[in-house]
Amino acid sequence: MVLKFTNVFMTFCILFCALPSILAQEPANDAIEANIEVSDNQEFKTFSATVLNKLEVPQNLRYVFSTIKKDSLNNAAKNDQSARFTLKPFQQGTLAKTTVNSDIQQNVVLLLLIYNLDDEVVASDRVELNPDESSTSDIAVKMRLLEKLKQESQSNTAKANESDGGMSFRGLVTEDTKTKAGRDFYVAFSSAYRLEKIQGDEVVSITEEAALGRSTKIKVLVGNTLVWQFFARTKLDYLKQMSDIAIARVRRYFILKERNQQNLIRY
Repeated sequence: MVLKFTNVFMTFCILFCALPSILAQEPANDAIEANIEVSDNQEFKTFSATVLNKLEVPQNLRYVFSTIKKDSLNNAAKNDQSARFTLKPFQQGTLAKTTVNSDIQQNVVLLLLIYNLDDEVVASDRVELNPDESSTSDIAVKMRLLEKLKQESQSNTAKANESDGGMSFRGLVTEDTKTKAGRDFYVAFSSAYRLEKIQGDEVVSITEEAALGRSTKIKVLVGNTLVWQFFARTKLDYLKQMSDIAIARVRRYFILKERNQQNLIRY
């Protein structure tokens, strides 16, 4: 059933990409991931344009983050934020933000497009507020169908990931450190792990063990796999640097794991 739904979803995405509209450029690219994250404090909705490099090499890219507002007379106003940027391997970053009133009544579309050096769209995401459900245009109908399929796909994935005897280990980081340096590293790493919303489906463990002389070695494991280790030092700048590297290594682990699982399903 999952395979059947996946095939339908992929087929629809391919057809949708063929539409002669920039809104329909939904590239099938697993190298760069674009997301528009939404937070609501009851007064304002904040939309953050984020991007993730899933490759082993740096990427030089350009983004366009558009806010399109349409009034009751169908008059549209468009505002763009755009810039070039570089992503390190397995780096995630926030490109731009925009806010709207939470009680806004008009139709608002947020569109994020990521371009490569050849000016080709390599990733995109789209969020719509107050969609016109009565619209029967070809693009509007396909957009609603695509959104529904995405939601069903995400729901199925979430159920599959959580079907582990009723227990879920997503986003869990454990600590077994012995020194202040080890504790400081754990705090820096776990804070960044939550902030970047990696939500891995395996436990990440931070351990510390005796090394040469009076030094200690800090290890970062995902499950039973060692992804990064280093000799502990007390300098906070050094520990922050080690945390950034460890975050990239952990993200790399989960990206490659997901990619391998998709290849198994496909073949």
